[in-house]
Amino acid sequence: MEFTAILQELSGGMIKTVGIFVWTLVLSLPLGLFIAFGRMSKNWLVSTLFKMYISVMRGTPLMLQLLVVYFGPYYLFGLNISGGYRFVAIIIGFVVHFVAIAVVLLVTRKKPAEQRAFYIINTSGFNIGLCT
Repeated sequence: MEFTAILQELSGGMIKTVGIFVWTLVLSLPLGLFIAFGRMSKNWLVSTLFKMYISVMRGTPLMLQLLVVYFGPYYLFGLNISGGYRFVAIIIGFVVHFVAIAVVLLVTRKKPAEQRAFYIINTSGFNIGLCT
């Protein structure tokens, strides 16, 4: 295989990668702000629901989330998966995963480093008492 052919293949993959990055960034920031405000809500039920979302999304591997988003509609609802759905599934999977990470960064950005670390540990489902 020639070097130019290899570069063409790599550039095609790079364009798709940049597209995934841009779409993930554009969709994750507004959704992350919404979930961050929900997480900081004074309402116990709303705050708990968003805390559970953050814990589940941060606690499961990204690859597992991508598999669920891609194959879930077929196995749960019997929907046919087309080739165009692959890109959409990647975007959905990346967005729901990185929103949970962005929320932790948004909620803790004004806290001192020690409180930030305890908050991150707490939202990961661990007991803070184990860390002291």
